[in-house]
Amino acid sequence: MAVASLVGTRRGVDGGEQSPEAITAPENMPERYLWAAVLDLLIKDGQAFWLGKNRGQANELEQAFDDLLKPGGGPMTRHCCKWLDTNPEAVARSFIRWCESPA
Repeated sequence: MAVASLVGTRRGVDGGEQSPEAITAPENMPERYLWAAVLDLLIKDGQAFWLGKNRGQANELEQAFDDLLKPGGGPMTRHCCKWLDTNPEAVARSFIRWCESPA
């Protein structure tokens, strides 16, 4: 499944809209784990593209890579980080540092 399709929704488990503030409540911890997993997949896809491990998904991996390289993080990075109360700029900077580091 494409990363973009995972981050395009803001629906709660019951199908209703949820605010980013609601996701920090203890009863919503499973959703925080889900968004953390989405961000993890986004980063892994970007890393796979950088390393040339395309696994037949070159377009999706390139989209993740490009999103992570944008200053302040692209729309997918920002969306995931919003739900996790994480700084998308820090995520993007860390990813760029990883790309620049010697293998």
